[in-house]
Amino acid sequence: MLSITNINPRHIIHVSYGGKNEDGATLSKIHLIDGSTQTVIGDFHRNSEALAPIIPAFPGFEYLYAIENEVGEYVEVVREPIIGWRCIGYSAPLPITASGDESLANPGAILNPKGRITVQHSEDYSNVEDWLKNLNERRLCD
Repeated sequence: MLSITNINPRHIIHVSYGGKNEDGATLSKIHLIDGSTQTVIGDFHRNSEALAPIIPAFPGFEYLYAIENEVGEYVEVVREPIIGWRCIGYSAPLPITASGDESLANPGAILNPKGRITVQHSEDYSNVEDWLKNLNERRLCD
């Protein structure tokens, strides 16, 4: 078996489940840019985000998430400057703030320098107020 540390994350095209070995450990098949396939021990999907390259973000991008009041209504928006993007390859880039992988800790939205808000894999909003209003409307439907 190849150690996961011997694989350049930039050369990975696709990762698939590789079954189990004779000891019952999970295997992952890693398909590389040169057409080869490597099999590694472990669930590579759980480790792939930590190995993914990070690129710097252009100034002006912010990560937004909402804070609830005591009755569960979203009333305040927290804004954190995005300082980088984690590029996983099989998904949209994840925003990185000074606090870390903010999108994993606090699901939210991305504010671009022109004021447009994007919820990854979902909707776009023209301003913060519309996004917050939509969050509260969806909260009432849940």
